[in-house]
Amino acid sequence: MTNTRKIAIGMNAGMAGTDDWEFWIVPATMTDTELCDFAWQRGLDHAESYGVYYTPHYEDSEDFDPDDECYSDNIDGWYEDYEPEKHDDHSITGTPSWNTY
Repeated sequence: MTNTRKIAIGMNAGMAGTDDWEFWIVPATMTDTELCDFAWQRGLDHAESYGVYYTPHYEDSEDFDPDDECYSDNIDGWYEDYEPEKHDDHSITGTPSWNTY
């Protein structure tokens, strides 16, 4: 793939110990908004792997239980331009495994 960009996506499921990183090769033409949306979706998918779901209007529901750990508004997904010295330590082997968009 020509005209690409390498990014690191940080994710958190809103609970201690759920931080993770993914490494992606994306088209260089992706806008900041598209990259932010993509990283946010990766963060939501990551949280779901822990059984944690984002429902911003759950508090308005009659089913709201403030002690229910299945819902969080602290889920996060963000991207950064890949920098080996900053991001390689976030991979298990010290060398990122690249996903292609």
